[in-house]
Amino acid sequence: MVNKIERTPLSCISLPDGLGLISKISISNLPTDGIMSVLKKSVTPRISQFMSDNRDILIDQNDLKYQTLFRLASYDITDIFYNGNILKRIMTDNGYYNSWLNIPKLSERTISRFEINIRVLDSVINEQYSIINRRLSKSKLPLDEILSKSKISSNEGWYIHKNKGELFAIKGRHYYSSNNIYKIDLKEVNIDYANKVFNDLHYIHTPRATKALGLFIRNEDTPFSIAGFAPVDRQYKKSILLNYGYNPENCWEFVRLYSKPGAPMNTSSSFLSASIRFLSNEHPEIEAYVSAFTPSFASGKSMIAGGFNNVILAKDLRLSFGSVTVPGKYERLTNRRLESYTGSILKSKIPILPTLELLRPVIKPSKYCGIENYTVIM
Repeated sequence: MVNKIERTPLSCISLPDGLGLISKISISNLPTDGIMSVLKKSVTPRISQFMSDNRDILIDQNDLKYQTLFRLASYDITDIFYNGNILKRIMTDNGYYNSWLNIPKLSERTISRFEINIRVLDSVINEQYSIINRRLSKSKLPLDEILSKSKISSNEGWYIHKNKGELFAIKGRHYYSSNNIYKIDLKEVNIDYANKVFNDLHYIHTPRATKALGLFIRNEDTPFSIAGFAPVDRQYKKSILLNYGYNPENCWEFVRLYSKPGAPMNTSSSFLSASIRFLSNEHPEIEAYVSAFTPSFASGKSMIAGGFNNVILAKDLRLSFGSVTVPGKYERLTNRRLESYTGSILKSKIPILPTLELLRPVIKPSKYCGIENYTVIM
């Protein structure tokens, strides 16, 4: 992990105020978050047990996991860990609260020596479950069909396979049996339906796609995975794309992807690659795509495998929480949701890694600004 901040822009770069440069973050040296890694290892089995104890509930287990991890970030480290005051002192001594560049200094091994307060963890799981349950109780989606396991999501061992430009869902090596192979179609999805899925089921709970594609088992009406895209609309992203030599008016964002529980493990990366090919044929003017993930909570592996392997921006992130769905219970609010929210707000207390913006080129840029060895920070 690079820890030197380079503040002097190169001669051909003109960055907006508030932006600087660090030496390049790449897919081979992504920053790591030991605290969130430790919390994931405790949260995941705890949620699995919660789902096992409540077999009659119909929610997405991944949504509950992410909401729990988000919400834990709003607690003080002394509340989450026994002897957390000692851990907090170690974090302070390592500059953990001064800059996200210091987060990787604290190893998962060190953090794992501190015991997690299970009462706090279970309290957060129950709080976030109540929010998800209330949201889904008002949903107009066919939740039984989306969230129940069937066909390629009924058992482990399924994966997406490409052959001669076509997609198939195949189970293991025994795909000679008609029960072990399904033809997959990639088609456009009604945008209203897609955004309802993103609002109710995607862990960001903020719909913003203007175009959506879906993966369908042939002859079925409901997609088992939906990807959302939109034109680049934030000015800072347009400025950075210009500095990389792309016309931002000809660049799109990959904004959302939701797959039903139990979908084949490589659904996201296979779908993303196929979607880019589909859209590039339909919209030959597209020069590049951008997307983002936060390494404190996700690995980004599916996006990287889908061709998003250039880190162009590290955007400082502090989570916000508001009481929206259930009075008195707090859920994560994105900046877009905050724009229309007027209630009380909680902020994350545990420092987390920045959101990393990724670039997926379609064509060679029209100009070269020499910033391939740098990542913009804000």
